[in-house]
Amino acid sequence: MSKGAGLLRLSSPHPRGVRPLGSLLLLEPAAQLAARRCRTEGLGALAALDDEALLHLVLGARFLGAADLARLGACSRAASAFCAHDDLWRSALLREFGGSLAGAVTVRPPDGHDGQTAAGWLEELSDKGLADRLRQALRDTDQAVPDDSRSTLPGFQPKGLVTRTASGWSQPHGSMHSTHILKPQVPNRATRLVDEHYGHLLAQAAGLADFASELLESDGVTFLAIQRFDRQVLNGGEVKLIHQEDSAQALGLDWRTSDAKFQDPHWPDNPARASAARIAQMLATNPGSSALVQDWARRLVLSAVLGDNDAHAKNVALLHTEQGTGLAPAYDTVPSLFARDMIDEGFRLALAVNGSFDHRQVSVDELVAEVQSWRVIAPALARAAVEDAVAACSHAVRHVRTPAGVSAGLEDKLVWTVDRLGAGEVIGTSPWQDRKDR
Repeated sequence: MSKGAGLLRLSSPHPRGVRPLGSLLLLEPAAQLAARRCRTEGLGALAALDDEALLHLVLGARFLGAADLARLGACSRAASAFCAHDDLWRSALLREFGGSLAGAVTVRPPDGHDGQTAAGWLEELSDKGLADRLRQALRDTDQAVPDDSRSTLPGFQPKGLVTRTASGWSQPHGSMHSTHILKPQVPNRATRLVDEHYGHLLAQAAGLADFASELLESDGVTFLAIQRFDRQVLNGGEVKLIHQEDSAQALGLDWRTSDAKFQDPHWPDNPARASAARIAQMLATNPGSSALVQDWARRLVLSAVLGDNDAHAKNVALLHTEQGTGLAPAYDTVPSLFARDMIDEGFRLALAVNGSFDHRQVSVDELVAEVQSWRVIAPALARAAVEDAVAACSHAVRHVRTPAGVSAGLEDKLVWTVDRLGAGEVIGTSPWQDRKDR
């Protein structure tokens, strides 16, 4: 607090003009009356309650969801001040989406339960029940999470979180945890779900992923079932949580901006943004760093082969287990840079390879130069990691059966890419992309 003009002033005023009740006595009579009228008229019948009762007995009693809080806060300046209280939104978040985050982190309210059952339970889902959940996720893009669940997962794709048991799919409630992510097929981009599944199969065949990925159907809804690698099902069905930390978190990037996870094309060395080198240097601070960095180099090669322009820092993660820290399996590996319109988009990668964001300019030599520029493993190890990964990815492309329903041009571009890399050439554009009748 600071003094000025004979009055005490708050050095950091509340963003909505809220001040301690005692400061009312320091105001002129007319200002006191205006302040009281603001509360009385702005809260209506609720003004009869004191501040504590209003916050904890009404607003904090779990009667109001997030949407209700937002609507009430829009009614008046006084209502806005109450409805913006941090504790209310924390509770609303837990009720809406649960507190079981990616990895082993669980967020809980101070009372430890937030109205959830002490012991969790599973609700078996029929084919129709599962399809209804997936249709809800498509309709609302809200992950189809029940109010009492502790399961939530970020991302822009519609998805549902479920538990797989010996008898089928179940919806986790209360303290139970999910084991699978289900992504329903979006009608106006149906092939992209198949492309993602294909990316998973190629990552598995290249030795860079080991979780199950299945294209399934339930009551007319096609969906991709992805086994969660941050969950382990023990004997008896108990789900053990494995701590996951994505690279954006490990680098301390600002989570409030979606750009931070991508390298800055205008300032590649921007310390507030990710880069392949920054991820490598972060990995080098861990025990067993040489193996971690070589794994990261292989992952970078996979992204180049797939043309995955969404391979940003949040799609590369660490798993922390009793055995130590390792890279998580390659996930969200979705081929993208095969499309013809990418010629107009500049083929921009999420993270530059040897200073270039242009996927067409990637070659084995450029990938080796990128990994060697990190200066955290020996140059010979850098070359070996890249060349081994190119060989593994090439074998995967040639031997994994292409699922029916992938996007036009995808298979053509993948074969073209591994041929070009194997010949020591830059990737360039595939014949299908260069066709004049596009």
